[in-house]
Amino acid sequence: MRKLTLFLALLNTLSGYAQDGVLDPTFGNGGKVINNINNYRDQIASSIAFQKDNKIVMAGLFQNDFGRDFVTIRYNTDGSLDSTYNNDGIAITSLSNRDYGASVAIQEDGKIVVAGSTYNGNDKDIAVLRYNTDGSLDFTFNDSGIVITPIGEEDEYGTSVAIQEDGKIVVAGSTYNGYDNDFAVVRYNIDGSLDPTFNDSGIVITPIGDENESGNSISIQQDGKIVVAGSSSNGHDTGFAVVRYNIDGSLDPTFNNNGTITTSIGERSVGIGRSVAINDDGAIVVAGQYKSGAECNYAIVKYKNNGTVDSTFNKTGQIIIPFCPSCSLVYDGSIIIQSVGKIIFGGTRTNGSNFDFMLIRYNAYGVIDSSFGNNGMILTNFDNEYNFLSALNVQDDKIVAAGMTVPADMSYFHIAIARYNVVITDIKNISERFIPYDYKLQQNFPNPFNPITIIKYNLPKRTSVSLKIYNFAGQLIKTLVNEKQQMGSYIVNWNGNDEQSCSVTSGVYLCRLQTNDFVQTRKMILVR
Repeated sequence: MRKLTLFLALLNTLSGYAQDGVLDPTFGNGGKVINNINNYRDQIASSIAFQKDNKIVMAGLFQNDFGRDFVTIRYNTDGSLDSTYNNDGIAITSLSNRDYGASVAIQEDGKIVVAGSTYNGNDKDIAVLRYNTDGSLDFTFNDSGIVITPIGEEDEYGTSVAIQEDGKIVVAGSTYNGYDNDFAVVRYNIDGSLDPTFNDSGIVITPIGDENESGNSISIQQDGKIVVAGSSSNGHDTGFAVVRYNIDGSLDPTFNNNGTITTSIGERSVGIGRSVAINDDGAIVVAGQYKSGAECNYAIVKYKNNGTVDSTFNKTGQIIIPFCPSCSLVYDGSIIIQSVGKIIFGGTRTNGSNFDFMLIRYNAYGVIDSSFGNNGMILTNFDNEYNFLSALNVQDDKIVAAGMTVPADMSYFHIAIARYNVVITDIKNISERFIPYDYKLQQNFPNPFNPITIIKYNLPKRTSVSLKIYNFAGQLIKTLVNEKQQMGSYIVNWNGNDEQSCSVTSGVYLCRLQTNDFVQTRKMILVR
């Protein structure tokens, strides 16, 4: 009877937990970290990736007395610099005086891949660097750890990098054809050589409209197709552009009939897609800048898997996010999708004088999620007048946002990072209809339990598997599985008294199974 009473009391307290989307006090100084590398003036974060051990890797730009260099920084989970990475947590690589690290991704073996651009003395080329886990350049990659790829005779930019399931590296960007810019996608083999199975040369150039185009963000679908988002101009206005390629580099005709789509946000306007994310159901979400006249805004557009605009998203397929009524620049916007399909947008918010990091969360239909932060929005200031968000990523129960913080006198630009706690699962939004029948996280036995329960699950194919325990506030308690597993049935025990679980108290816990294809969560009750 006592256990039943306690069980009912626990269920009655579920609504008493705070809203998710708050700064993580276990990270840096109250959830925030500022880096000043070697006391130099200019440092900017452009991209974030996570290792399997939850360490954070940031890529960006570092400017010293001689010019701009590639920089990668690795942080421990508490926000401190990781001294096992190049001795001080920071790796600076100079190829020219005009280098820029635009994007970072981490291979299955932990090696770190950074894509960007470098100056060859006449123009810019795409540059890809690969680092070992200790921060040294990986000499198994093109014998130097560095690959420089010129495409034409003028400027090329690498803006985004992704790694395929087979380990091949795909970089999206742009190239100048003598008249204007086109989308450019380059695929490399694991050793850094160009992949001849990709458009026979390893390089695909895609003109879309009549004038400038730029591929700014890349994502790879579960079926291996490559999605690149950016912008395309027709001479009157510039719109969000999305291109989908087959695995061999050809345009995918099942995507809007010809492999491309351009979406105008408004008449005589400029829309630039800066970030792309793909949902588990194949929906594609693009976020970026939108400028009409003197007014600057952000915009989000959602597409169905077939390349058409999804009109169920905010009834129009688009969301406009106000930034500033009169300005010349909107800083880059970023988009990520949580495992339950919620969309998190990251950008910069201004009240006319100060600028802050801004996060907004929407549901799959484009409605603001009021349970996130303050009525769906989080604003973060680093005690400076100007704080610009330029990178965003999510891992399990944490959101990490990065960019730069700048004082009013513009005397320096320093890297700024913030980490937020999120409730990873909203029980009411988990529906069995989103779960393929062959996957199954079976009910744990016993339930309620004390202190050990047995968790069973099935896998219909080889896939990456994450099996984790959270408390009901969304904090990670125990990682049970985080690896690739073969097809089959698995049984895992969770002991609430083990060292990592720190002898958790009575309460409601969430067991979450996630693969590349789906996520499923079940409640468990521990009664002491």
